Amino acid sequence: MKNNLHLIFVFVLCSLFVSGCAAPRFEKREIVREPEFEVLLTRMVNDDRGEPANFDHPWYVDEITLEGILSSVTFHYISLVGDKQPIAAFPQVMRTALVPYLVDAFSKAGPDEMVYFAYIGRRTYLYIAGKNYFTNGVMFVKNNRLNICFRYLSLEGPDRISDMPGAWRLDPRRKPQSAGWTLNEGPGMTLVRPANTSGLFAMKVYPNWIRIELDEDWKSRVSTKRRRKIRAISGGGTGGAVYTSPASKPAPAREDDEEEIIIRPPKGYFSIKQYPEMKSK
Repeated sequence: MKNNLHLIFVFVLCSLFVSGCAAPRFEKREIVREPEFEVLLTRMVNDDRGEPANFDHPWYVDEITLEGILSSVTFHYISLVGDKQPIAAFPQVMRTALVPYLVDAFSKAGPDEMVYFAYIGRRTYLYIAGKNYFTNGVMFVKNNRLNICFRYLSLEGPDRISDMPGAWRLDPRRKPQSAGWTLNEGPGMTLVRPANTSGLFAMKVYPNWIRIELDEDWKSRVSTKRRRKIRAISGGGTGGAVYTSPASKPAPAREDDEEEIIIRPPKGYFSIKQYPEMKSK
């Protein structure tokens, strides 16, 4: 019996070593890192699987356009009962924090780099108790489409970005996590279909990966009041011709011109405790 256990132990170690050697190596360039959010440029070295890089980067986008895109991305919890009310994937307080740095990241990105984002927010219920929620993923432009692929979306999480040092190494294109939710399709937005959808249990769409047509008029989806605030923070102009470095921007603050819809996740919804790989460095 002991010999069998030893053999199993050696086999597991060898398997881990082989899988570690076969996995791609990740590199990053930091755009911004704060206790509650971060934006990075990431690339995979020795990547022989998945969709090839060769992205259409750098991409020069203005803040109002990106605001219109992100404010249109919604998701819903998968449930057999009840309505599937759309929920903002990028709430306004999150967009206020991330959009300037995402614009900066895309302007600096190389053809083999994706833009990684992560954000920790706090939601309160009934003005009594609250929990942190964690969202992260990658973005890249290919064939005039902005791809947004989430790894975790509104997941019950920790207090600081530094608590998950290995999260940026997890490529959501390789291992999609539905985790009880799916993104919503809409005008100019379609979920990505896997290359192979045959078979009874084959995945028909990636619930966490959406492609957004950049030919759409996304600026028109941003209210006049919101445009004025964005221009005031960015130092004026339309965002594309005049851009102020994020380092000179004031700390992001919660806006009061848009009510954020707070919906409690269904019972049994996954928490960050079920994903120990987030802790890896």
